Amino acid sequence: MPEKQQSIYESVIKSIRKKGYSVGRVSTLDNWEKGVFIWAHLNKLTGSLASNRTKGIIETDGVSTQIIFDAGMKKIPETHRIKWNNKVHYILSKNLLGYGVNSIRYALTQAGWQYRCYPEGYKNYPGFDIYQCGDAYSRLMDLDKTTKDNVRKISHLNVFKSMSFIGLGAVYFDLSIFGNQNLIAGALREKVSLICNNMRSVYQNLKTKPSSEQYDAENKCINGVFLYNLIFNELKIRDGKINITEDVDGNEISWTAGFLMISEQNRKFLSEGH
Repeated sequence: MPEKQQSIYESVIKSIRKKGYSVGRVSTLDNWEKGVFIWAHLNKLTGSLASNRTKGIIETDGVSTQIIFDAGMKKIPETHRIKWNNKVHYILSKNLLGYGVNSIRYALTQAGWQYRCYPEGYKNYPGFDIYQCGDAYSRLMDLDKTTKDNVRKISHLNVFKSMSFIGLGAVYFDLSIFGNQNLIAGALREKVSLICNNMRSVYQNLKTKPSSEQYDAENKCINGVFLYNLIFNELKIRDGKINITEDVDGNEISWTAGFLMISEQNRKFLSEGH
């Protein structure tokens, strides 16, 4: 694999030079780098990048969850230094592999603990119970001691406890069916229980949503319970401290835009990849 990867890099470099451009860094981005760029673009769009009140990000996809925020000091392990308009930020960008909505749902099903996570009317499942489903997810997450410990360390940081977050990816697409963009644990729990009572209710509530949010209807409830557990029980994010969104005032949040935005002020970071 390293040989094939190097061959691809050399081909890219050759193509760049052939076009008459100078060659900068040519490599594969690590997950934490992509997280830093998304963080930069989000905070640029919200107008908070140059302030001491930047927003963190919780972004979940099919296979992992990325937690990104300004830790405020370099002594916190695994932070990465970037500059914007002469202000230094120490970004912690942590990828939790296996904490994706698809991968963890699959693991729950493999363990045989998924039966109370689906609404009545879906296949032959006995019906939805948010407490039993949540307990099943908690037991499953307890099995991965390393990830559990990483989550615990992050949640205990004082800067994390006071941070406001934006939920992206599946955090938005799988929780938007349940109501407000500003998440309150009790209200979200009640709405999940109500909507997930049966599949008819799930479909009725999805009808009011854009087509981009209507896919995978049968998994909205089981995914919703995982995300609820992750946000409020594992990461212990406080009520009202996380908003879910797809964009900022119609602007897509993009790691490529973040890369371009900070490249001039962070040449060393970008050239060395750390």
